Amino acid sequence: MRILGIDPGTGICGFGVIEVKQTGRAKMIDNGVIATPPHTPLSERLLDIYESMHEIIKLNKPDCVSIDGYFSGGSQRSCAFSLQTTQTANLRIHTK
Repeated sequence: MRILGIDPGTGICGFGVIEVKQTGRAKMIDNGVIATPPHTPLSERLLDIYESMHEIIKLNKPDCVSIDGYFSGGSQRSCAFSLQTTQTANLRIHTK
């Protein structure tokens, strides 16, 4: 089973892909970050994340996806941005 894990963030959105064999052993397949430039309009940043997720999914062909919950020790604004990133990732996953 191939699993894509996403750690959502507007500035830096992390991802990792593992493959778990029937023996229970896991192997790292891919990982990285989608970094969007600061001071870029939010709509452009979300589009960049959406398009990058498309490429990651197309390349790695995951069987399932796990998106990390959000945490914001900062402002309500940064929390809202993280939620929008989570929604963008969900949209990409559910769009065929």
